Amino acid sequence: MDNFRFFYNIKIFILFSMLFLFLPSFYLPNTNIPVYDIVIAFPLCLLLFLLPKDLISTLCRLSRYTHFKILLFFILWVFFVGILSVILGRYYISHFLYATLLLFFYNNFAWYIFPSLIFTKFFSLRFLIKFLFLGIYIICIYGLLVYLFNVLGLDILNYIQNIINNRREEIVTLRVLSVFEEPSAMGGFICVNLSMLYKLIFSKYKIFKNKYLNIFIKKTYLPVLILTIIFIQSPIWLPIFGIITFIHFYKVIHDFIKKNIVIFLTILLLSLSILSMSLIQISQVDISQTFLNRIVVVSKTLTNWDMFVISEGSLANRILSYYLRLKVWQEHPITGIGYKNTEYNLYKAVNNSNLTLTKETNFRVADSYNRRGYIQINASILTMLLSDTGIVGALLYFLFVISSTKIINNILKIKKYQNNIDYIFMEGIRNSYITIIGLSIYSININNIYLWFLYGLTNVFIINIARKGIKKNDSN
Repeated sequence: MDNFRFFYNIKIFILFSMLFLFLPSFYLPNTNIPVYDIVIAFPLCLLLFLLPKDLISTLCRLSRYTHFKILLFFILWVFFVGILSVILGRYYISHFLYATLLLFFYNNFAWYIFPSLIFTKFFSLRFLIKFLFLGIYIICIYGLLVYLFNVLGLDILNYIQNIINNRREEIVTLRVLSVFEEPSAMGGFICVNLSMLYKLIFSKYKIFKNKYLNIFIKKTYLPVLILTIIFIQSPIWLPIFGIITFIHFYKVIHDFIKKNIVIFLTILLLSLSILSMSLIQISQVDISQTFLNRIVVVSKTLTNWDMFVISEGSLANRILSYYLRLKVWQEHPITGIGYKNTEYNLYKAVNNSNLTLTKETNFRVADSYNRRGYIQINASILTMLLSDTGIVGALLYFLFVISSTKIINNILKIKKYQNNIDYIFMEGIRNSYITIIGLSIYSININNIYLWFLYGLTNVFIINIARKGIKKNDSN
């Protein structure tokens, strides 16, 4: 009984730690220290103390796989570039220790290795599916409720928002951002998970044991996702949501058209007629105060940079940030400038920029004189990797993700592992990896712990197969 209670308490403790996976903007007050990085240390230390052999054996087992070897090479490369930049005087040693050891290695690798230590020893793969499926649903519902109350002029949930989004001085209230610092991060989160969610929503398998809960969440999930992406009000993430949806259901759409060409043409003609009539009506409606105006503005000013900066400063600032990072990469194409060190080496790129600076970037440049030359700019996975780690670092990272995708594909070929919800979930996670690669050019941060947790699920699938005793071909 005592052993059972002890094991149960450990599970509760680990589950509590996992909840912080969905609190990415919760920081220690008045600091840049995320609470999730403090929380993850406790279960890792506990597992290291209680199960040192399991940890060592897990790492040894994973080291036989190509994706894990590539990840280790990527880690070594980041450290090499950092030390080289310190020696050459381009990297503050204090920032090197913080950015490389804490932000890159500890932040990312801790959340990467965490799933393989707790699944399936403490929790089953089915529990993981429920956890992610329900967690994302709650995040969307919460975001929509906060948005609705703010539209109605009620600040009931803003007290909670001020706690879980406590790093920003002013929180966005008239767009959905839920547990994230900004709506764009929420949009990226939804799109990364979208194909995986579609796989589970439209599968024949039950997610929850309770029949009514299962039906309710499955039936309401898609409307909740659509409402969430609409009220995020992003001129980028809404079209990306549509593109991912079309790609995911392409085969279904193609087969339907092929089998029902007459019905399809009839629906198409009716839709075009309704659309043309609607456009006439919409043309008489003022949409300047809606987020649809942002999409219209982007489409009209995208070829005129100066007008684009004035009319859509937020998006222009992101594009300018990527441009400046690529300018830094041009100066250091092989090695980059050091992890999270581009921000300290932007003056030359800013001065040589052929693009008009945005208002936000001008402010950051002016503020940098008080911050040892640090200029805060946006990053995408691709542009950050290129400017910080060079072409070698970028190639290693993407090879790691591609190799992880290949391993899941090999697992999916195992006949004994097919025709169950685990198989559907693995397909969804594989699709998430592909989505991340596709979205790496825009507004997704490489230091996002949720992404590294997803990457770590590859190891969970490998371990799960080994524990079930299912023989497989080499998945390297």
